[in-house]
Amino acid sequence: MSVSDPLEDRTATTEQLETLSQHAASLRLDRYLSLDALGSLDPEGRHVVRVVTPNHQGPRGELVTTHHRCQVYVKMTGLNVPASAWLDVALVDWDALPTLADTVEVYKARQRGAERRSRGRR
Repeated sequence: MSVSDPLEDRTATTEQLETLSQHAASLRLDRYLSLDALGSLDPEGRHVVRVVTPNHQGPRGELVTTHHRCQVYVKMTGLNVPASAWLDVALVDWDALPTLADTVEVYKARQRGAERRSRGRR
């Protein structure tokens, strides 16, 4: 993993996104994904999570778990264009997500490995 900006875009699998949403709801944060939205996510999707309001607090200064208010670009089943949703992500959850740059690097490394294996079979 690279050293990154703590607010750099992150990625989440569908399973991770479901867990993030359930955690936000259990913490009584304002933004989490509805059951309908969760049911429409591509099970194999990779979703981009972007901080819009860092270290967000509750309305009128209510004491809630410090979190980031995030815009999530979600891969929906059967759609090629991402949908957009809002999600409050607790800081501990945010820190556990891989950065977008790291996810892209892993993908590229897998592609290079597949190309080398393909050339080796010829």
